[in-house]
Amino acid sequence: MISLVALLVEKSRTEDGRLSLSASDLAAVAGGKGFPFLYHQIKDGLNVRATCTLVLALCRCNERLAGLLVGMIFQAVIKHQEGCQPFFRLLTLLVEADSAAGGTGGGGQQPCFTQLALQHIWEVAQFCPQPVLEWLAAQVPRNKQVHSWVLQNLDNWCEHFLIGHAQFRVRASASLLLVGLVPSSQFRHLFAQRQRQNSGDLTLPPEALTILHQVYQCLLRLLKPARVYTDVQMHGNMKLVQYFQLMQYCVLSRAEKLMFSPYTADLWTLFHPKLSEPSIAAHHNKQALLIFWCTVCIDCPENVQLIVSNPHITKNIGFNYILADHDDDQVVLFNRSTLPAYYGLLRLCCTQSRAFARQLANHQNLQWAFKNITPYPAQYSAATDELLKLMSLFVLVHPDTTEQELREIVAFKRQTLQMYLQVLDARSSWATLISALKVLLDTAEDRLFLVYNGGVTLLCEATLALHAMLHEATACHVTGELTELVRLLADVLRCCKTFRDNKDVRHALINCKERLEVMRKLATLLNSFTPPELRAACIDALKEFVVVLPHESLQVLTPLMLHAHSPAAREGTDPAPLGPFFPRPGQAAPPAGAPNLRPARPLLQMSVPRLQLPANKCERDEYDRALLEYFLPYHVLADLMCRVAINHDLLTEPLVTLSVLLGIDGVPLHLAHFAKLWIDVYQTKAMEKHIERLLSCSQLAEYLQQVLLTARPSLTNSVIYKFCSLFLPKVSWERWSPAAQLSVLADQVTADLVQLGDAAAGAQAQLATRLTGQLRALSLLYHAAPPPPPPPPPLLLAALQQTASKLDLPVTPAPVPPPAQEPGPAPAAAASLSTTAERTDSASGAESSGAGGCGASGEPSDDSGDAAGWRPVLARSVQMLRDQLTTSKACDRRA
Repeated sequence: MISLVALLVEKSRTEDGRLSLSASDLAAVAGGKGFPFLYHQIKDGLNVRATCTLVLALCRCNERLAGLLVGMIFQAVIKHQEGCQPFFRLLTLLVEADSAAGGTGGGGQQPCFTQLALQHIWEVAQFCPQPVLEWLAAQVPRNKQVHSWVLQNLDNWCEHFLIGHAQFRVRASASLLLVGLVPSSQFRHLFAQRQRQNSGDLTLPPEALTILHQVYQCLLRLLKPARVYTDVQMHGNMKLVQYFQLMQYCVLSRAEKLMFSPYTADLWTLFHPKLSEPSIAAHHNKQALLIFWCTVCIDCPENVQLIVSNPHITKNIGFNYILADHDDDQVVLFNRSTLPAYYGLLRLCCTQSRAFARQLANHQNLQWAFKNITPYPAQYSAATDELLKLMSLFVLVHPDTTEQELREIVAFKRQTLQMYLQVLDARSSWATLISALKVLLDTAEDRLFLVYNGGVTLLCEATLALHAMLHEATACHVTGELTELVRLLADVLRCCKTFRDNKDVRHALINCKERLEVMRKLATLLNSFTPPELRAACIDALKEFVVVLPHESLQVLTPLMLHAHSPAAREGTDPAPLGPFFPRPGQAAPPAGAPNLRPARPLLQMSVPRLQLPANKCERDEYDRALLEYFLPYHVLADLMCRVAINHDLLTEPLVTLSVLLGIDGVPLHLAHFAKLWIDVYQTKAMEKHIERLLSCSQLAEYLQQVLLTARPSLTNSVIYKFCSLFLPKVSWERWSPAAQLSVLADQVTADLVQLGDAAAGAQAQLATRLTGQLRALSLLYHAAPPPPPPPPPLLLAALQQTASKLDLPVTPAPVPPPAQEPGPAPAAAASLSTTAERTDSASGAESSGAGGCGASGEPSDDSGDAAGWRPVLARSVQMLRDQLTTSKACDRRA
């Protein structure tokens, strides 16, 4: 119907544009007080566009009627605040008609509804501000006249509606209106969605940036009058939230941060004491202010300097009421978002001013924060991170640090360590314990202070808790934390090693009841399911336990390791599978998801899988290195255990058996730790009983058999060769067939000697290494064979003579193999064995067997050398065997 009425009204228009409606018709359509027909039609909201057409038809050439109709619309908005949207929809269509006509009405005949609306809009906003502000926010991006008018009147309405109004929705609508003034759709969209996380992800064109600065400058000017609204009794604690959130959003770059600099004093007087001191658990005005203040100080040292150079601010900024009620969800949420900004602001100030850092380190509120916030990283993760960064600044020593500052740093460390040791429950607050100790433990004195005050107990309790979590199905993520914790434990024990003769240190270690269980748990982490970093940390910690507490550690570790390396465990019906971190050929890194895999139960799994590894190393250099890196630290630990046991007269038959089993394990890898250990024992005075234990071990013959029959290239290592020379004659040959072994090996050596002359240059080095081991094995077997020795094959002697003549380098006299009788111990040797843990740090590169066949890299040192140095080594081996066989042949003739 309304469309028909609009059509009839338009049809009644004369040629000069005026309406020719009868009085009764005009009264029916636009008559009466308050235009009842139009009022009800607009209120019903039916066909608003047709209603707009009717209004435009009635008001053409009649500005007075247009003003009256706009007034009726505003009166209806005031009267029906909850149902005023139809009236604003009509007003929007009328204003859009102005825009379509160029903003000045319809060719001079149509009144400008935009001007008519703006004349009275603020009067209406006093009664129903939210719909008016929302309507303006919708108009400013698309109506230049409205945009210009709102922008020019910022100072007239901004404070009242953005800060002073009691309703949250009104303040939020004022924020949207101010954002809408910036001609950038992305800027408006991100504010509405609250998606922008930092100031570097949005770039505005110059026009939009100019308007943004105009709005931002207006907001900064409100900092001083905003003090009125900090009175909690009159205005509550949320009136400034939208204001500061909007200002924070306006900070896009360093330019906006520098614009804030002149207003630093105004912000401080706003914050202190009205916002900082009231005992309000969740003061949202303070929260918004601190977040904004921290934002304008990040990457802006000028603003930070304004803080640290103001004595009044530096004296009082630490006084900020914080309630730590960890059971109140609202308080926790408030602190979770507020405290990172506050402590982050303090951190920025401490970074720029050492004097302020020293002042803040002694502040009671910071000690309160360390005590009540950092033990709860799950609830306050960001705040805890900021506090730990502050702690790092408090203990930072600069090159020009004075003695007084050093004393203050030490006092802060002692006070904070003492506090943590008293309040932390290591089984639940292990994350805080790890993070704090990484910062506070820097010197030996710091670690001793920790030991004296029961810190070892806390470290052990935390280790047990994390070990239990690691083997639960839902807690794989603690691997990194456990690694750091075990490293801390190893560092503390290493410090105790230096002072192990101190009674207080030993008393503190003995008082730790969890120490034995921790050793067991660390040993069960030595498997192929454990990442290499954690495995290495566990081995380091166990080394320190062995040195500091030798008797207890050997009692715990020896049975565990012996069981893991026993033939029953190795060849059981249900052996544990290899985990993802065990080296595999062609696999440079563990597969994806490896940290999520774990064994069915904690286990010690460091036996070399003999069925999967050849005894002779070959061309797989990378794979061999990976295997060596995997097994070497463990064998160094066992070597250290034996040396410490010997020095403390704690060597037992099970430990000797373990040493031999590990020697057998190391045969495929050519490890020389076992050989070097017993050579040292053999050459040391008063060690006969230990040698007897070794010779009585039934597995020793197996070790020698493995070396001589399956891993002959390992004899290129002078340590292994010397061990075999010393102990092979002392072992029974009942299990062997010497004649058959000598015959087979002699034929193989003869063939390889012939092949060496025909081999290509690139293959000669590898063949020479293998041949050197075979020559030495043959020499050992001839020397250790029971009399009478078998005659040397003529072909072998001829091949040796031919090879010696072909070698370019002169053949040096060969060392005569050790005689069968036992040479006495070296007269100058000491009565105890040296261990790396006693000489240097136990985590050094050479480790406990560095002098025993291991170079700086930890690999056995071979005599074979590189590809260019095989000739002299092979020449000496050829000459040695030839001389030995020639001498034996001459003896047979004389006989």
